[in-house]
Amino acid sequence: MDLLNREIVRTILGSLGFVPPPNFGKVGISRDEFMLNKFITLDFETNNGKTQKEQFAIWSGQTKQGNSILKVLATDICDIDANYHEFIAVYKVDNAPVHMIKHIFGEEDMGLFLFKLDLWKPVGKYEKLISCAGFEKITNMGFDWEPCKNYKDLYTCLIEAIEM
Repeated sequence: MDLLNREIVRTILGSLGFVPPPNFGKVGISRDEFMLNKFITLDFETNNGKTQKEQFAIWSGQTKQGNSILKVLATDICDIDANYHEFIAVYKVDNAPVHMIKHIFGEEDMGLFLFKLDLWKPVGKYEKLISCAGFEKITNMGFDWEPCKNYKDLYTCLIEAIEM
């Protein structure tokens, strides 16, 4: 199941355009037009024991399929040399719970896939596969992404996901 989970998470992130360079920023919501004017600031400890602040961009997009709207907020927490990328995305369809996927490229990470009710809980295999199929459909059918301006609920969840 771990390898399947990793491939599902990677597929969804890829559908959003969150893949390591040189392809990052060329498809999905990872393009510049979806980058918010808002950053996440994190503290990192340097090799000499000092704390250094780093800012990371946030991308936001939404697409409509029928009467349903999918909203996504994502970030790339990468090291200074960009040797690894920790992609985190939170998404929501209409009034369904917020889902979160997280994967570190460049490491043997199996990925994380959770949904939030009161607390974050693991997503079952069936729902993971349905989510993956939905994102594949969006990619294959070429649904248009547009910037998402109403992302407050997703922003709070993204911050929580970063802290996990």
